Amino acid sequence: MGEKDTAAKHYFANDDFFADAFNFFLFDGEQVVKPEELSPMDSTEAARIFGEKSSTSVQRHRDLLKLWAPEKTRTPCLCSWDWNFKAQFITA
Repeated sequence: MGEKDTAAKHYFANDDFFADAFNFFLFDGEQVVKPEELSPMDSTEAARIFGEKSSTSVQRHRDLLKLWAPEKTRTPCLCSWDWNFKAQFITA
């Protein structure tokens, strides 16, 4: 990982900055994601995809992954940040 990636990962590990970035990119700056509603998660994802004749293992490392559990809806979402792509929501 490059120096810039390491600095950005460290910066966005802070819940205040992470929430600000998601609110900016996904909600036009409106404070929807609140820092106190975020929890850190393991940023490694693994899956096994089964086909008719074979199966494949897939593993992905994200730069940051946090669980967002908003008070209003109580529906948890995964918030993912990958420097190569963009901010993403994954709903449960």
